[in-house]
Amino acid sequence: MAIDHIPPHIFDALYRYYKFGHHPGDCLNDMIHNRPYTAALRADAITKKHFADIFLFINEHARGVPTSSEVFNLRWETWRCKFSPDAQEIDFDRGDDE
Repeated sequence: MAIDHIPPHIFDALYRYYKFGHHPGDCLNDMIHNRPYTAALRADAITKKHFADIFLFINEHARGVPTSSEVFNLRWETWRCKFSPDAQEIDFDRGDDE
């Protein structure tokens, strides 16, 4: 199975939800909590177009994301490059590598 694309605004909302606990909106919240029927009823045209990709990403990748901030951000940046390359880069502190 290949995931095609997650719209940047959806990917950003998922990041803010998993990283900071910000409510992502009713449709995306339904997707996160595995309620596809109500999510589909609430979805806008862009979300409907990518509904399967978003839902599969949440269920196959985003569940159980790590709690370590550095690992979390690195994983999300990797996912951004793969699933939502048009989304803004995730700004995170890589720490003092020297």
